[in-house]
Amino acid sequence: MKKEPKLWTNHKGETIPDKYVNDHDKLKEKTVIRIEKKATKLSNTLKKFKTEMFKDCDAVIDSIYKQSNTERKQGKGNYTIYSFDKSIKIEISVDDIIDFNDKIQIAQVKINDFLEKKLNGADEDLSVLVNNAFKTTKGRLDKARIFSLFQLNIKHPIWLEAMELIKDSITTNSTRRYVSVHKREADDSYRLINLNISSI
Repeated sequence: MKKEPKLWTNHKGETIPDKYVNDHDKLKEKTVIRIEKKATKLSNTLKKFKTEMFKDCDAVIDSIYKQSNTERKQGKGNYTIYSFDKSIKIEISVDDIIDFNDKIQIAQVKINDFLEKKLNGADEDLSVLVNNAFKTTKGRLDKARIFSLFQLNIKHPIWLEAMELIKDSITTNSTRRYVSVHKREADDSYRLINLNISSI
């Protein structure tokens, strides 16, 4: 029985007979598939390792609370665990995921009104600073840039009203836990054991 020729499917969903696919494309296909499989396996291993780290470290903290007859709220608070000789430390931190509701748009309108009517373009640096604060990355506002507006010493009622609107717009949708492992060096500083593949 004659073997059917291999068909390749491109990004448009079109099928192409094997004889029309060049060797370079075949090599790329083989390489990226091999790397993707290894990357997926490594990612799953890191996810499992991260889960185990949280579980093991939480168990240590829970035991401390239990010995002191104190109730601990699960998943709350930051803490650090050291080895006996302080050569290794593990830090667990909790970060709130900050977002903004629709009031942030009203605040932006108020600020623009202040810039146009009250300053009349007299302070170009302030205009640039404000415009940068409201720039989005992948559709999301940068909370650090937004919060930097609170540090400006402006007492005008329209500006202060806008700042109150920004405060009212802040929402905490969820929290995220982070873990970092450090090892002490000869100079007594702690070196982060990097688990970010892009930074290694």
